[in-house]
Amino acid sequence: MKNQLQDKKHLPHLRLRYALYPVAKRLRDMRRIRLRTQAFLCAFCVCALAATAVYLFPALSIFASVASLLCVIACLFISYSREKKVELDYLEAARQVESKNASLKQALVTAVQQSLAGKNDFFSTQVANQALSDSSSAHWDRIAKPQATRGILSHLAVLSLLAFSLYACFQANQWSNAHRRQVADTRILPQSITVEPGDTEIERGGSIVITARFEGPLPNDVKLEVQHESGHSQSFPMARSLSDPVFAYSLQEIDSPLSYRIRYSYEQSDLHSISVFERPELVSANASLQFPEYTGWEDRELADTLRLTAIEGTRLTYRLNTNKTVQTAYLENERGERLELSSVNEQRTQFLLESTLAQSQAYRLHLEDEAGRSNQFPTEIRIESLPNRRPDLRLSSPRGDQRVSSLEELLFQGQVSDDFGLLDYGIGFSFPGEEPSTLSLASDGSPTPIFEDSLSYHLPLEPLQLQPKDTFSWYLWAADYGPDGKRRLTTGDLYFADVRNFDEIFREQDQGGGSGQGQAGEEGLELLEKQRRIAISLFRIKNNATDAEAETENLNVVQSSQIEAIQELQQMIPQLEEASSIQYAMEAQRFMEGVDVGLNHAIDQPSLDPLELAWSDAQNAYDKLVKLSDDEFNVSRSQNSQQGSGGGASRNQSQLNELDFRQEDSRYETASQAQTLTSPDEKKDLELIAKLSELSRRQDDLNDRLQEMQSELALAQTEEERERIERELKRLEEEQRQMLQDADEAIQQAGNRQSTRQVRQQLEQARENMREASQELEEGQVSQALAAGTRARNTLDQSRERMREANSSEFSEALRNARSRAQQLSQSQQQLEDSLNQFSESSQRSLDDSEQRESLASEIEAQAQSLDQLLEQIQEIAEASENVEPGLYRDLYQILRDNNSSRYEERYEQSSLYMRQGFVEEARRGQRGMSENISELSEAISQAADSVLGTQTATMQFAQSEIEALNEQLEAERSGESQPQPSNQQSGSNEASGASQDVREQLRNAFSNIDQAQQGPLTGGSFNEWIDRLNTVESLLEEPNVRARVSEARETAESMRRDFKRHGELPQWNLIQNEIAAPLNEVRSWLVDELHRNENSDTLQAVDRDPVPDEYNEIVRSYYESLGSD
Repeated sequence: MKNQLQDKKHLPHLRLRYALYPVAKRLRDMRRIRLRTQAFLCAFCVCALAATAVYLFPALSIFASVASLLCVIACLFISYSREKKVELDYLEAARQVESKNASLKQALVTAVQQSLAGKNDFFSTQVANQALSDSSSAHWDRIAKPQATRGILSHLAVLSLLAFSLYACFQANQWSNAHRRQVADTRILPQSITVEPGDTEIERGGSIVITARFEGPLPNDVKLEVQHESGHSQSFPMARSLSDPVFAYSLQEIDSPLSYRIRYSYEQSDLHSISVFERPELVSANASLQFPEYTGWEDRELADTLRLTAIEGTRLTYRLNTNKTVQTAYLENERGERLELSSVNEQRTQFLLESTLAQSQAYRLHLEDEAGRSNQFPTEIRIESLPNRRPDLRLSSPRGDQRVSSLEELLFQGQVSDDFGLLDYGIGFSFPGEEPSTLSLASDGSPTPIFEDSLSYHLPLEPLQLQPKDTFSWYLWAADYGPDGKRRLTTGDLYFADVRNFDEIFREQDQGGGSGQGQAGEEGLELLEKQRRIAISLFRIKNNATDAEAETENLNVVQSSQIEAIQELQQMIPQLEEASSIQYAMEAQRFMEGVDVGLNHAIDQPSLDPLELAWSDAQNAYDKLVKLSDDEFNVSRSQNSQQGSGGGASRNQSQLNELDFRQEDSRYETASQAQTLTSPDEKKDLELIAKLSELSRRQDDLNDRLQEMQSELALAQTEEERERIERELKRLEEEQRQMLQDADEAIQQAGNRQSTRQVRQQLEQARENMREASQELEEGQVSQALAAGTRARNTLDQSRERMREANSSEFSEALRNARSRAQQLSQSQQQLEDSLNQFSESSQRSLDDSEQRESLASEIEAQAQSLDQLLEQIQEIAEASENVEPGLYRDLYQILRDNNSSRYEERYEQSSLYMRQGFVEEARRGQRGMSENISELSEAISQAADSVLGTQTATMQFAQSEIEALNEQLEAERSGESQPQPSNQQSGSNEASGASQDVREQLRNAFSNIDQAQQGPLTGGSFNEWIDRLNTVESLLEEPNVRARVSEARETAESMRRDFKRHGELPQWNLIQNEIAAPLNEVRSWLVDELHRNENSDTLQAVDRDPVPDEYNEIVRSYYESLGSD
């Protein structure tokens, strides 16, 4: 019975087996671990004896190693055989449970014995139920856990001893082999040794290759011993070339002087030294700015800055500190001109540049030490001189020239502002025959400078007793401090007012032209407009010019225009009939000739003084010409809605706006006036984008500082802290005021072009927000100033994004190419490292593997050349984007700084040299880690490109959505044509009576079909939009094969469209499905896979995505249909 129970492998009773299985399994594992521990302990004893024998008797090293290995294998085999015989013992498990739980009273053992004996009677069932219902059954799985844990720990301890004994045996064998080689080397020594490079010097942080060439028998063990300046010594094994009697080792990143020697076979070479030198480099650049007194700015100290921005006339003191003694230091500008720097200390490590800023300059700092070494990469220093701009004068009302009545009242309103404060401002008037008069509108006794103010002046004309056809002019003026600190007068634009009769008549004229009288009137208006422009030009030149010689060319242009006006007037005089008109014309000619004489004197002397009288004569001539004008005007609606017929439309605009023209606008006006974007406009737009980016960045920085000051002001407790914060707020106020001038510059740069009109409006809004921020800062309201500054920054961001959306960046294609090349370079670097690893670990290498080494060396050089070309391309893009995309420039410049070509060039060069000389392991070590470096470079380039192009994920998502929309349009066109047509067949009884109704129904259906066809992308009016969207998708895709599929679909669609328009042939939908829809679906599937791969990089992807060949299409389709039917 006992033998029968022991032969049973499984317990038939399911509940008992489930309850006792954890205990039985734990007992089986404990017995197996015990057997394995015994085997490992035996193997440990054998290995320990073998290691001891090798150390005592080196000649027995091979025998001891083989014997220990065989013993270990035998022990493991015996242990494995014995472990296989250990099975689950449920009866022993029951006994273990009974021993820990006395309440069972042998019921569990009895139940197990009964079940193993195959009994299933009432007694067996009752005993099993009694045992399983015991309260201790929930804790049976914990039986023998401590014993199992102790067994595992003992097993691990013995395993550690075995590993240690094996290591000791291996070390003993190595020691024995080295001992034998040393004994052999003492018998035959090499004749001589040549060490290269011997005594040398190297740049700090560089690397050097040390080689030892032997003549005669080669030693087996060659080491390089290095002794540092601090006394610390190191020893490195040197690698041997397979083809040459040369040993080599590469020392990396040498930062301090050291000495070295070669040790071999109890011999050593002479001691050589390596000295370290440094190239001169700029350590810090500290600037001191002494602003002109009129600015009211406190002098400023800037620490460690290479870019300076200050107002013209600022006294700059620039202190440059170097890392070592420098013999020569100079700055070189873009024209190659040198500016020598003077040293201010005996060590010649500090140099001084003192100058007064007059214009912006870009320099490169060149340094040269006593040994003739120069800085490898000259530091770039940019000094920007901000001009002291003239006051900004803006007249908001009235706008332009006016025609007024003698009883009218004019309201002059405008704004004046200046970057450093206005001394005075007002409005000036000039009446013919009288001296110009000026009226000051500035408030007297203002304690603080006026940076911006609004002006308003009410002028009643009735007290002036003006007569019809009298004229007068006005202009705004302001006085501020010039760059020399002296008072400077600035005048605004000159505007004219003509006093009109109360009975002027305006009649509508046909667009086709008028009579000769109308043409004569037109010529008179053109002459009047020309004389007005001459007067305005002379006014601007005499008030704004500072050098007469520089204005000679402009004066010549004005004089030639005046001579033309005299000739035109002379041609008009014979046509005049009234004596008063002839008199006015003669007087006008006399004043015109006076202008000519004054211009001759100004050009010949040269001098600006004669221009005052010439301007007065020009105004008088204009006044006389106005008196020649008619009181009746024939006008028509022009193609350009901004002007009427004749040059006087601007003066008569208020009257023209009240006319009700019979003629309608030309429906083809837009097409005739369409203009293409010229290259200069593109350049202006890109420059404006750069300006907007700069303003946004500066405003954002200023807002951050305001927020910090607001927090510090709330926490300030002492008076000194409050004073410091107030001074900082005052400085921020000045910066905000300076940004106002820069915003004005951006507004002028935007101009009045159609493409920038909305941007100009947003800029004016941003400037107003900046003005509010400056005003709030002046009043001490920091929170309101911060809110206004935030609104200004948001508006600037919106303007910049609008411009970027409207103008494609010229760097897009170059960035896409650079990003693609960087990714390919990263992949090729990984393949290169894999090739080096495979070649180094290859077991079939021959002694003469020069061809393979030459091939790998060529691959290394090709990789280095590709990397150098990529960095050159990045540098070109960075230099081109400096003024257009400052953010991109900073990112690319940082990439170039972090990934200098010299950083990799030396490693590639050394690896190639090692590979050709046979030092495979050294070449492999030189390339180790390069894959991670190139991957980081590729990632940095991708991030920089994403800032302009957008992320690849966003681009692919957009392309996917566009392709889906294009396919939906194709499918909609197909479903529209495939709709069933209403049946035209009717019963015989209704055919005769409803004939006319059938005809109408057929016509209605026919026109409905035409309308449906005209709505599709291929045959309808939406084809241009559809093909443009497809072109956009094609331009966004960078994968050549995918891009080619989209191009094929586009070309097919264009061909079908041409056939439809020429011959009226409707496209065949099977061709559309195969040649247009199918390629687009393939591209969409590729985009889905790529997006999934980007979002889940760890997910396995399909290896082969090639399309199924045509001959197997039917078989594959049948196969998938059979899968779906199961």
